[in-house]
Amino acid sequence: MEMKPRLGMEMRQGLVMTQKVQLMLKFLQIPTLELQQVLHQEILTNPVLELEEEDPIVDEAPKEEAGSEPPAAVLEDQYAEASKSEEEPKEPDWSEFYHEEYDTSFTKGESEEVEFLEKVPVAGATMQEVVMEQLRLLVRGEEETALAEYVVGMLDDRGWILDSNAQIAEAVGATEEEVAAVIAKLQTCEPPGIGARDLRECLLLQLRARGLEGSVAWRVLDEQWDNLTKRKHAEIARELKVPLERIQEATDQIATLRPHPGRLVTADDIRYIYPDLIVEKIGDAYEVYLNDRSIPRLRVSRAYEGVLLGMGSGDPKAREYVQGKLNSARWLIQAIEKRRRTMIRVMEAIQDEQRDFFEHGVSHLKPMTLQDIGSRVGIHESTVARVTKGKYVQTPRGVFPMKFFFSSRLHTQWGEDASAKAVKERIRELVDGEEKNSPLSDDRIAKILQGEGIQIARRTVAKYREQMKIDKAQFRKRHPKRGEAGE
Repeated sequence: MEMKPRLGMEMRQGLVMTQKVQLMLKFLQIPTLELQQVLHQEILTNPVLELEEEDPIVDEAPKEEAGSEPPAAVLEDQYAEASKSEEEPKEPDWSEFYHEEYDTSFTKGESEEVEFLEKVPVAGATMQEVVMEQLRLLVRGEEETALAEYVVGMLDDRGWILDSNAQIAEAVGATEEEVAAVIAKLQTCEPPGIGARDLRECLLLQLRARGLEGSVAWRVLDEQWDNLTKRKHAEIARELKVPLERIQEATDQIATLRPHPGRLVTADDIRYIYPDLIVEKIGDAYEVYLNDRSIPRLRVSRAYEGVLLGMGSGDPKAREYVQGKLNSARWLIQAIEKRRRTMIRVMEAIQDEQRDFFEHGVSHLKPMTLQDIGSRVGIHESTVARVTKGKYVQTPRGVFPMKFFFSSRLHTQWGEDASAKAVKERIRELVDGEEKNSPLSDDRIAKILQGEGIQIARRTVAKYREQMKIDKAQFRKRHPKRGEAGE
Protein backbone atom coordinates (compact mmCIF):
# COMPACT_ATOMS: atom_id res chain seq x y z
CA MET A 1 0.00 0.00 0.00
CA GLU A 2 1.45 3.33 -1.09
CA MET A 3 1.31 6.13 1.47
CA LYS A 4 1.13 9.71 0.27
CA PRO A 5 0.53 12.99 2.13
CA ARG A 6 -2.78 14.67 1.37
CA LEU A 7 -5.00 17.49 2.58
CA GLY A 8 -8.63 17.04 3.58
CA MET A 9 -11.48 18.67 5.46
CA GLU A 10 -13.83 17.14 7.98
CA MET A 11 -16.49 18.32 10.44
CA ARG A 12 -16.80 17.05 13.98
CA GLN A 13 -18.23 18.23 17.26
CA GLY A 14 -16.14 19.04 20.28
CA LEU A 15 -15.80 21.34 23.26
CA VAL A 16 -13.47 24.27 22.64
CA MET A 17 -12.48 26.72 25.36
CA THR A 18 -12.76 30.24 24.03
CA GLN A 19 -10.33 32.98 24.95
CA LYS A 20 -12.93 34.50 27.23
CA VAL A 21 -13.48 31.26 29.16
CA GLN A 22 -9.74 30.67 29.46
CA LEU A 23 -9.31 34.17 30.88
CA MET A 24 -12.04 33.62 33.48
CA LEU A 25 -10.58 30.27 34.55
CA LYS A 26 -7.13 31.80 34.82
CA PHE A 27 -8.32 34.61 37.07
CA LEU A 28 -10.34 32.21 39.22
CA GLN A 29 -7.22 30.26 40.05
CA ILE A 30 -4.70 32.97 40.92
CA PRO A 31 -4.62 34.53 44.43
CA THR A 32 -5.28 38.20 45.06
CA LEU A 33 -1.65 39.32 45.25
CA GLU A 34 -0.81 37.69 41.94
CA LEU A 35 -3.96 39.14 40.41
CA GLN A 36 -2.81 42.61 41.38
CA GLN A 37 0.42 42.13 39.40
CA VAL A 38 -1.44 40.67 36.41
CA LEU A 39 -3.82 43.64 36.24
CA HIS A 40 -0.99 46.15 36.36
CA GLN A 41 0.64 44.29 33.48
CA GLU A 42 -2.63 44.36 31.53
CA ILE A 43 -2.84 48.12 32.00
CA LEU A 44 0.62 48.48 30.48
CA THR A 45 -0.17 46.32 27.44
CA ASN A 46 -3.74 47.47 26.72
CA PRO A 47 -4.06 51.24 26.09
CA VAL A 48 -7.86 51.06 26.38
CA LEU A 49 -7.66 50.17 30.10
CA GLU A 50 -6.90 52.73 32.76
CA LEU A 51 -7.12 53.11 36.51
CA GLU A 52 -10.28 54.76 37.77
CA GLU A 53 -8.29 57.04 40.09
CA GLU A 54 -6.47 58.54 37.12
CA ASP A 55 -9.54 60.56 36.07
CA PRO A 56 -11.26 62.07 39.11
CA ILE A 57 -13.38 64.26 36.81
CA VAL A 58 -15.48 61.23 35.88
CA ASP A 59 -16.68 60.78 39.45
CA GLU A 60 -17.67 64.46 39.60
CA ALA A 61 -19.43 64.52 36.22
CA PRO A 62 -23.00 65.87 36.39
CA LYS A 63 -25.82 63.44 35.99
CA GLU A 64 -27.78 63.31 32.74
CA GLU A 65 -31.08 65.14 32.73
CA ALA A 66 -34.25 63.12 32.47
CA GLY A 67 -35.08 62.24 28.91
CA SER A 68 -31.60 62.96 27.53
CA GLU A 69 -29.73 60.22 25.76
CA PRO A 70 -26.60 58.95 27.52
CA PRO A 71 -23.26 59.56 25.75
CA ALA A 72 -22.66 55.82 25.44
CA ALA A 73 -25.84 55.34 23.42
CA VAL A 74 -24.98 58.28 21.13
CA LEU A 75 -21.56 56.77 20.59
CA GLU A 76 -23.10 53.42 19.73
CA ASP A 77 -25.50 54.91 17.14
CA GLN A 78 -22.87 57.07 15.46
CA TYR A 79 -20.43 54.22 15.24
CA ALA A 80 -23.06 51.87 13.83
CA GLU A 81 -23.95 54.37 11.08
CA ALA A 82 -20.31 54.90 10.16
CA SER A 83 -19.61 51.19 9.66
CA LYS A 84 -22.59 49.72 7.84
CA SER A 85 -21.38 46.70 5.90
CA GLU A 86 -22.75 43.17 5.88
CA GLU A 87 -19.28 41.79 5.20
CA GLU A 88 -17.82 43.38 8.33
CA PRO A 89 -18.06 41.39 11.58
CA LYS A 90 -20.60 42.51 14.12
CA GLU A 91 -19.30 45.50 15.99
CA PRO A 92 -19.27 45.37 19.79
CA ASP A 93 -21.91 47.12 21.82
CA TRP A 94 -19.99 50.13 23.09
CA SER A 95 -22.65 50.83 25.70
CA GLU A 96 -21.34 47.80 27.58
CA PHE A 97 -18.08 49.67 28.13
CA TYR A 98 -19.65 52.90 29.38
CA HIS A 99 -22.68 51.64 31.21
CA GLU A 100 -23.24 53.60 34.40
CA GLU A 101 -23.31 50.52 36.64
CA TYR A 102 -20.58 48.50 35.06
CA ASP A 103 -17.88 50.45 33.29
CA THR A 104 -16.06 52.05 36.16
CA SER A 105 -15.15 49.13 38.37
CA PHE A 106 -15.42 45.47 39.15
CA THR A 107 -14.83 45.87 42.89
CA LYS A 108 -16.99 47.08 45.78
CA GLY A 109 -19.30 50.01 45.27
CA GLU A 110 -17.58 52.28 47.78
CA SER A 111 -14.23 53.70 46.78
CA GLU A 112 -11.68 53.44 49.55
CA GLU A 113 -8.37 55.22 49.25
CA VAL A 114 -5.89 53.00 51.03
CA GLU A 115 -2.16 53.54 50.83
CA PHE A 116 -0.21 50.34 50.33
CA LEU A 117 3.55 50.10 50.64
CA GLU A 118 5.12 47.84 48.08
CA LYS A 119 7.21 45.09 49.59
CA VAL A 120 10.66 45.28 48.00
CA PRO A 121 12.51 41.94 48.25
CA VAL A 122 15.90 42.27 49.90
CA ALA A 123 18.48 39.55 49.44
CA GLY A 124 19.44 38.11 52.82
CA ALA A 125 22.81 36.74 53.81
CA THR A 126 23.37 33.04 53.26
CA MET A 127 24.42 30.64 55.99
CA GLN A 128 27.95 30.47 54.57
CA GLU A 129 28.26 34.28 54.57
CA VAL A 130 27.07 34.57 58.18
CA VAL A 131 29.42 31.85 59.41
CA MET A 132 32.41 33.08 57.40
CA GLU A 133 31.97 36.58 58.78
CA GLN A 134 32.48 35.15 62.28
CA LEU A 135 35.26 32.80 61.26
CA ARG A 136 37.38 35.59 59.75
CA LEU A 137 37.87 36.94 63.26
CA LEU A 138 39.27 33.60 64.45
CA VAL A 139 41.64 32.56 61.66
CA ARG A 140 45.00 34.11 60.86
CA GLY A 141 46.93 34.43 57.63
CA GLU A 142 45.85 34.06 54.04
CA GLU A 143 46.38 30.29 53.94
CA GLU A 144 44.20 29.60 56.98
CA THR A 145 41.57 32.03 55.65
CA ALA A 146 41.50 30.22 52.31
CA LEU A 147 41.19 26.89 54.12
CA ALA A 148 38.36 28.30 56.25
CA GLU A 149 36.51 29.50 53.17
CA TYR A 150 36.77 26.03 51.63
CA VAL A 151 35.53 24.34 54.82
CA VAL A 152 32.59 26.74 55.12
CA GLY A 153 31.76 26.01 51.49
CA MET A 154 31.48 22.32 52.40
CA LEU A 155 28.60 22.98 54.82
CA ASP A 156 25.28 21.52 53.68
CA ASP A 157 21.90 23.16 54.32
CA ARG A 158 21.79 21.52 57.78
CA GLY A 159 25.12 23.10 58.77
CA TRP A 160 26.96 19.77 58.79
CA ILE A 161 30.28 18.75 57.20
CA LEU A 162 30.10 15.30 55.65
CA ASP A 163 33.67 15.00 54.30
CA SER A 164 36.43 13.72 56.58
CA ASN A 165 39.49 15.74 57.55
CA ALA A 166 41.62 13.59 55.25
CA GLN A 167 39.39 14.28 52.25
CA ILE A 168 39.41 18.02 52.87
CA ALA A 169 43.19 18.06 53.45
CA GLU A 170 43.80 16.20 50.18
CA ALA A 171 41.51 18.57 48.25
CA VAL A 172 43.19 21.79 49.43
CA GLY A 173 46.75 20.52 49.95
CA ALA A 174 46.79 21.05 53.71
CA THR A 175 47.51 18.76 56.65
CA GLU A 176 44.80 17.04 58.64
CA GLU A 177 45.92 18.93 61.75
CA GLU A 178 45.33 22.26 59.99
CA VAL A 179 41.90 21.13 58.85
CA ALA A 180 41.00 19.94 62.36
CA ALA A 181 42.10 23.29 63.82
CA VAL A 182 39.90 25.26 61.40
CA ILE A 183 36.89 22.99 62.05
CA ALA A 184 37.39 23.39 65.81
CA LYS A 185 37.18 27.17 65.36
CA LEU A 186 34.17 26.77 63.08
CA GLN A 187 32.33 24.78 65.74
CA THR A 188 32.55 27.75 68.13
CA CYS A 189 30.57 29.98 65.73
CA GLU A 190 26.89 30.76 65.83
CA PRO A 191 24.44 29.09 65.56
CA PRO A 192 25.64 26.41 68.02
CA GLY A 193 26.09 23.02 66.40
CA ILE A 194 27.46 24.34 63.13
CA GLY A 195 30.27 22.28 61.59
CA ALA A 196 29.21 18.96 63.15
CA ARG A 197 29.79 15.64 61.35
CA ASP A 198 26.58 13.95 62.49
CA LEU A 199 23.51 14.47 64.66
CA ARG A 200 25.17 13.29 67.85
CA GLU A 201 28.09 15.71 67.54
CA CYS A 202 25.68 18.50 66.58
CA LEU A 203 23.68 18.05 69.79
CA LEU A 204 26.83 17.78 71.92
CA LEU A 205 28.14 21.05 70.50
CA GLN A 206 24.92 22.77 71.48
CA LEU A 207 25.11 21.44 75.04
CA ARG A 208 28.70 22.67 75.23
CA ALA A 209 27.59 26.12 74.07
CA ARG A 210 25.05 26.11 76.93
CA GLY A 211 27.72 25.20 79.45
CA LEU A 212 26.27 21.74 80.08
CA GLU A 213 29.33 19.66 79.27
CA GLY A 214 29.46 16.72 81.70
CA SER A 215 25.78 17.00 82.66
CA VAL A 216 23.34 14.07 82.62
CA ALA A 217 22.11 15.15 79.18
CA TRP A 218 25.72 15.21 77.95
CA ARG A 219 26.38 11.72 79.32
CA VAL A 220 23.20 10.38 77.72
CA LEU A 221 24.30 11.66 74.31
CA ASP A 222 27.94 10.73 74.74
CA GLU A 223 27.60 7.28 76.31
CA GLN A 224 24.08 6.01 75.62
CA TRP A 225 23.36 7.14 72.05
CA ASP A 226 22.02 3.79 70.86
CA ASN A 227 19.67 3.39 73.83
CA LEU A 228 18.53 7.01 73.42
CA THR A 229 17.53 6.48 69.79
CA LYS A 230 15.49 3.46 70.90
CA ARG A 231 13.89 5.39 73.80
CA LYS A 232 15.14 2.85 76.37
CA HIS A 233 15.08 5.22 79.33
CA ALA A 234 15.15 2.47 81.96
CA GLU A 235 18.23 0.94 80.35
CA ILE A 236 19.97 4.32 80.26
CA ALA A 237 19.20 4.95 83.94
CA ARG A 238 20.58 1.53 84.85
CA GLU A 239 23.79 2.01 82.84
CA LEU A 240 24.46 5.53 84.09
CA LYS A 241 23.28 4.75 87.65
CA VAL A 242 21.01 7.80 87.59
CA PRO A 243 17.36 7.98 88.75
CA LEU A 244 14.84 7.47 85.97
CA GLU A 245 13.26 10.90 86.45
CA ARG A 246 16.68 12.51 85.88
CA ILE A 247 16.98 10.65 82.59
CA GLN A 248 13.56 11.87 81.61
CA GLU A 249 14.53 15.46 82.39
CA ALA A 250 17.71 15.01 80.37
CA THR A 251 15.81 13.72 77.34
CA ASP A 252 13.41 16.65 77.62
CA GLN A 253 16.42 18.95 77.59
CA ILE A 254 17.85 17.19 74.54
CA ALA A 255 14.52 17.58 72.76
CA THR A 256 14.94 21.38 72.89
CA LEU A 257 18.14 21.24 70.78
CA ARG A 258 18.23 21.95 67.04
CA PRO A 259 19.15 18.96 64.85
CA HIS A 260 19.75 21.22 61.81
CA PRO A 261 21.25 24.51 63.06
CA GLY A 262 22.17 25.64 59.56
CA ARG A 263 18.50 26.11 58.74
CA LEU A 264 18.25 28.81 61.40
CA VAL A 265 20.26 31.03 59.04
CA THR A 266 18.66 31.18 55.62
CA ALA A 267 18.43 33.66 52.79
CA ASP A 268 14.94 32.58 51.82
CA ASP A 269 12.35 35.33 51.86
CA ILE A 270 9.57 35.06 54.42
CA ARG A 271 6.27 34.18 52.81
CA TYR A 272 3.43 36.22 54.25
CA ILE A 273 -0.17 35.07 54.02
CA TYR A 274 -2.59 37.55 52.49
CA PRO A 275 -6.22 36.48 53.04
CA ASP A 276 -8.24 36.60 49.83
CA LEU A 277 -11.57 36.51 51.66
CA ILE A 278 -12.77 37.73 55.04
CA VAL A 279 -15.58 36.28 57.13
CA GLU A 280 -16.86 38.51 59.92
CA LYS A 281 -19.59 37.89 62.45
CA ILE A 282 -22.10 40.70 62.60
CA GLY A 283 -24.73 40.01 65.21
CA ASP A 284 -25.87 36.43 64.75
CA ALA A 285 -24.95 36.27 61.04
CA TYR A 286 -21.66 35.87 59.20
CA GLU A 287 -20.78 38.21 56.35
CA VAL A 288 -18.40 37.26 53.55
CA TYR A 289 -16.58 39.78 51.43
CA LEU A 290 -13.56 39.87 49.17
CA ASN A 291 -10.34 41.37 50.50
CA ASP A 292 -9.61 43.22 47.26
CA ARG A 293 -8.73 46.73 48.43
CA SER A 294 -5.28 46.45 46.83
CA ILE A 295 -6.66 45.44 43.42
CA PRO A 296 -6.75 48.37 40.98
CA ARG A 297 -10.19 49.55 39.85
CA LEU A 298 -10.29 49.43 36.05
CA ARG A 299 -12.41 51.06 33.37
CA VAL A 300 -12.29 51.67 29.65
CA SER A 301 -10.55 54.92 28.80
CA ARG A 302 -12.90 57.78 27.86
CA ALA A 303 -10.23 59.10 25.51
CA TYR A 304 -11.15 56.36 23.02
CA GLU A 305 -14.63 57.81 22.51
CA GLY A 306 -13.20 60.38 20.09
CA VAL A 307 -11.11 57.73 18.38
CA LEU A 308 -14.17 55.55 17.73
CA LEU A 309 -16.28 58.50 16.53
CA GLY A 310 -13.66 59.68 14.10
CA MET A 311 -12.76 56.23 12.82
CA GLY A 312 -15.79 55.73 10.53
CA SER A 313 -15.02 53.40 7.67
CA GLY A 314 -11.34 54.32 7.65
CA ASP A 315 -8.36 52.05 8.04
CA PRO A 316 -9.72 48.52 8.70
CA LYS A 317 -6.51 47.49 10.49
CA ALA A 318 -6.84 50.36 12.94
CA ARG A 319 -10.50 49.54 13.50
CA GLU A 320 -9.62 45.88 14.03
CA TYR A 321 -6.88 46.84 16.49
CA VAL A 322 -9.15 49.05 18.55
CA GLN A 323 -11.95 46.49 18.44
CA GLY A 324 -9.59 43.78 19.66
CA LYS A 325 -8.33 45.93 22.54
CA LEU A 326 -11.87 46.86 23.53
CA ASN A 327 -12.97 43.22 23.46
CA SER A 328 -9.96 42.31 25.57
CA ALA A 329 -10.80 45.06 28.05
CA ARG A 330 -14.43 43.96 28.25
CA TRP A 331 -13.47 40.32 28.79
CA LEU A 332 -10.98 41.35 31.45
CA ILE A 333 -13.50 43.37 33.44
CA GLN A 334 -16.13 40.66 33.09
CA ALA A 335 -13.62 38.00 34.20
CA ILE A 336 -12.68 39.97 37.32
CA GLU A 337 -16.33 40.58 38.17
CA LYS A 338 -17.09 36.89 37.61
CA ARG A 339 -14.16 35.94 39.83
CA ARG A 340 -15.38 38.21 42.63
CA ARG A 341 -18.93 36.88 42.54
CA THR A 342 -17.87 33.23 42.27
CA MET A 343 -15.41 33.46 45.17
CA ILE A 344 -17.98 35.10 47.42
CA ARG A 345 -20.67 32.56 46.49
CA VAL A 346 -18.31 29.64 47.15
CA MET A 347 -17.21 31.03 50.52
CA GLU A 348 -20.79 31.79 51.51
CA ALA A 349 -21.70 28.17 50.73
CA ILE A 350 -18.72 26.93 52.76
CA GLN A 351 -19.63 29.19 55.68
CA ASP A 352 -23.24 28.06 55.59
CA GLU A 353 -22.23 24.39 55.41
CA GLN A 354 -19.62 24.74 58.19
CA ARG A 355 -21.64 27.00 60.49
CA ASP A 356 -20.89 24.74 63.47
CA PHE A 357 -17.16 25.20 62.89
CA PHE A 358 -17.46 28.98 63.02
CA GLU A 359 -19.50 28.70 66.20
CA HIS A 360 -17.69 25.93 68.11
CA GLY A 361 -14.33 25.15 66.46
CA VAL A 362 -12.53 22.37 64.57
CA SER A 363 -14.18 19.56 66.52
CA HIS A 364 -17.50 20.49 64.87
CA LEU A 365 -16.15 20.52 61.32
CA LYS A 366 -18.42 18.59 58.96
CA PRO A 367 -17.29 16.33 56.11
CA MET A 368 -17.47 18.22 52.84
CA THR A 369 -16.23 17.71 49.30
CA LEU A 370 -15.74 19.95 46.28
CA GLN A 371 -18.74 18.32 44.66
CA ASP A 372 -20.95 19.27 47.63
CA ILE A 373 -20.12 22.96 47.25
CA GLY A 374 -20.29 22.79 43.46
CA SER A 375 -23.81 21.36 43.60
CA ARG A 376 -24.86 23.96 46.13
CA VAL A 377 -23.50 26.91 44.16
CA GLY A 378 -24.41 25.51 40.75
CA ILE A 379 -20.89 25.23 39.29
CA HIS A 380 -18.61 22.33 38.40
CA GLU A 381 -16.37 20.91 41.11
CA SER A 382 -13.28 21.74 39.01
CA THR A 383 -14.31 25.40 39.25
CA VAL A 384 -14.55 25.07 43.03
CA ALA A 385 -11.05 23.57 43.00
CA ARG A 386 -9.76 26.59 41.08
CA VAL A 387 -11.46 28.99 43.48
CA THR A 388 -9.98 27.34 46.57
CA LYS A 389 -6.48 26.65 45.23
CA GLY A 390 -3.79 28.67 47.01
CA LYS A 391 -6.27 31.05 48.65
CA TYR A 392 -6.79 31.89 52.32
CA VAL A 393 -9.73 33.16 54.32
CA GLN A 394 -9.64 35.22 57.50
CA THR A 395 -12.25 34.08 60.01
CA PRO A 396 -13.03 34.91 63.65
CA ARG A 397 -11.19 31.67 64.49
CA GLY A 398 -8.03 32.50 62.54
CA VAL A 399 -6.67 32.43 59.02
CA PHE A 400 -7.18 29.14 57.15
CA PRO A 401 -6.55 27.93 53.62
CA MET A 402 -9.83 27.41 51.81
CA LYS A 403 -8.88 23.76 51.31
CA PHE A 404 -8.99 23.34 55.10
CA PHE A 405 -12.78 23.19 55.12
CA PHE A 406 -12.87 20.11 52.86
CA SER A 407 -12.30 16.67 54.34
CA SER A 408 -13.28 13.05 53.87
CA ARG A 409 -16.10 11.25 55.67
CA LEU A 410 -16.13 8.72 58.47
CA HIS A 411 -19.34 6.81 59.14
CA THR A 412 -20.98 6.95 62.55
CA GLN A 413 -23.58 4.87 64.32
CA TRP A 414 -26.09 7.71 64.47
CA GLY A 415 -26.18 8.06 60.67
CA GLU A 416 -24.55 11.47 60.20
CA ASP A 417 -21.00 11.26 58.87
CA ALA A 418 -18.09 12.79 60.77
CA SER A 419 -15.27 14.85 59.29
CA ALA A 420 -11.77 13.40 59.26
CA LYS A 421 -10.42 16.70 60.62
CA ALA A 422 -12.91 16.60 63.50
CA VAL A 423 -11.80 13.04 64.30
CA LYS A 424 -8.16 14.16 64.26
CA GLU A 425 -9.01 16.94 66.67
CA ARG A 426 -10.73 14.39 68.94
CA ILE A 427 -7.63 12.16 68.83
CA ARG A 428 -5.48 15.13 69.83
CA GLU A 429 -7.82 15.88 72.72
CA LEU A 430 -7.58 12.28 73.93
CA VAL A 431 -3.78 12.35 73.74
CA ASP A 432 -3.58 15.69 75.57
CA GLY A 433 -5.85 14.40 78.33
CA GLU A 434 -4.24 10.98 78.78
CA GLU A 435 -2.31 9.90 81.85
CA LYS A 436 1.32 10.48 80.98
CA ASN A 437 2.55 7.42 82.84
CA SER A 438 0.01 5.26 80.97
CA PRO A 439 -0.54 6.78 77.50
CA LEU A 440 -3.31 5.60 75.21
CA SER A 441 -2.37 3.14 72.49
CA ASP A 442 -3.83 3.34 69.01
CA ASP A 443 -6.08 0.40 69.78
CA ARG A 444 -7.43 2.05 72.96
CA ILE A 445 -8.06 5.32 71.10
CA ALA A 446 -9.92 3.44 68.37
CA LYS A 447 -12.13 1.73 70.97
CA ILE A 448 -12.90 5.05 72.67
CA LEU A 449 -13.91 6.57 69.34
CA GLN A 450 -16.00 3.51 68.51
CA GLY A 451 -17.72 3.93 71.87
CA GLU A 452 -18.56 7.50 70.82
CA GLY A 453 -20.19 6.14 67.65
CA ILE A 454 -17.35 6.75 65.17
CA GLN A 455 -16.59 3.73 63.02
CA ILE A 456 -12.80 3.80 62.81
CA ALA A 457 -10.08 1.15 62.69
CA ARG A 458 -6.84 1.08 64.64
CA ARG A 459 -4.73 1.56 61.49
CA THR A 460 -6.74 4.68 60.65
CA VAL A 461 -6.00 6.07 64.11
CA ALA A 462 -2.31 5.33 63.55
CA LYS A 463 -2.42 7.10 60.17
CA TYR A 464 -4.08 10.19 61.63
CA ARG A 465 -1.66 10.21 64.58
CA GLU A 466 1.33 10.13 62.23
CA GLN A 467 -0.15 12.90 60.11
CA MET A 468 -0.42 15.06 63.25
CA LYS A 469 3.17 14.10 64.18
CA ILE A 470 2.19 12.51 67.49
CA ASP A 471 4.56 9.85 68.84
CA LYS A 472 3.54 6.32 69.60
CA ALA A 473 2.29 5.48 73.09
CA GLN A 474 5.60 3.93 74.17
CA PHE A 475 7.44 7.14 73.25
CA ARG A 476 4.89 9.38 75.00
CA LYS A 477 5.20 7.56 78.29
CA ARG A 478 6.39 9.75 81.17
CA HIS A 479 7.79 8.38 84.40
CA PRO A 480 6.45 10.06 87.57
CA LYS A 481 8.85 11.89 89.79
CA ARG A 482 9.53 10.74 93.32
CA GLY A 483 6.59 11.54 95.56
CA GLU A 484 4.09 11.59 92.66
CA ALA A 485 3.64 7.85 92.27
CA GLY A 486 1.21 7.56 95.17
CA GLU A 487 -0.89 10.55 94.17
